[in-house]
Amino acid sequence: MASEYERAYISIMSSREVVQAYAAWDDISEQEQLAIADAVISRDRVLDVGCGAGRFTRLLSGKCACYVGLDIIPMMLDATKSRSRDAWLIQADATQLPFANGAFDVGLVMHNGIDALHPISRREALLSAVRDVLSAAGRLVFSTHLLRPDDRVDIPGYVSEDYHGHQVLMHRTTEDACRAELRSAGFNPRTMEVVRKRGKAEWIYVSAEKQTI
Repeated sequence: MASEYERAYISIMSSREVVQAYAAWDDISEQEQLAIADAVISRDRVLDVGCGAGRFTRLLSGKCACYVGLDIIPMMLDATKSRSRDAWLIQADATQLPFANGAFDVGLVMHNGIDALHPISRREALLSAVRDVLSAAGRLVFSTHLLRPDDRVDIPGYVSEDYHGHQVLMHRTTEDACRAELRSAGFNPRTMEVVRKRGKAEWIYVSAEKQTI
């Protein structure tokens, strides 16, 4: 169940202004394209967790056999539908995925789709849920915000920052902590690419494999 903080965040993300801003955002970085290319092949079934307004929908729909976009915010899904009318979209909490085990080959978990979850146990629940719905040879495309030297951490693992005129908590981490988090969740990182902004580490993009038992 979404925490009180998450419910406030969802309210912000549901506003017309924010939905329109996300719908207008269609840039896909080189690092994102490389991470997706490393993980996705044409016969794959892909689950885009926290798909938002569908920034990756067209790219993935054209690269795989089956694309499913999932988000908790109906207005974001409406924006995704306007971009790709044939996309299969589902409204659901990402920590409680309504799919059978092994239903997908690739899971996409990017940026705010996981970093806005609070507390940390919600992140763990999301990664566990994604792992369960991936096939035995499943792959994960993952990104998260990196902790910057000047960040003020008021709550362990989270930084308060301005987001579309509102103060929100956003998870930030380190490369080592990211690697440990994924391994603890049952994934083995294959590639890790750090993106810098104005000389500071800002995001990390990871391509990972589901661990075998």
